Amino acid sequence: MKYTTSDKEMEKIYKSDNQIILNLNIKEGKIIPPHDSDSSVVVVIYEGEVDFTLNDETFNVKPGDIVVIKPKEIHSIKALKDSKIMVIKSDLK
Repeated sequence: MKYTTSDKEMEKIYKSDNQIILNLNIKEGKIIPPHDSDSSVVVVIYEGEVDFTLNDETFNVKPGDIVVIKPKEIHSIKALKDSKIMVIKSDLK
């Protein structure tokens, strides 16, 4: 699997017919506004710290934490520190 150390805000690491893996670099203070996905999503933070809001409930997420999101669940992120996050979107049918 491809690993990235890129400083790009978003980089696609892998894509297949039913899965996309993205690397996000989110600067402190940046907000990714509420949105949803048609796919199941797993979010893994491996550097930094964010507040992750899922269905109107906010969680403090740090390295080692994993967030699992079902399709159509509304979620958003606010970076409390510069953060690196892996996002895995899968169409699990």
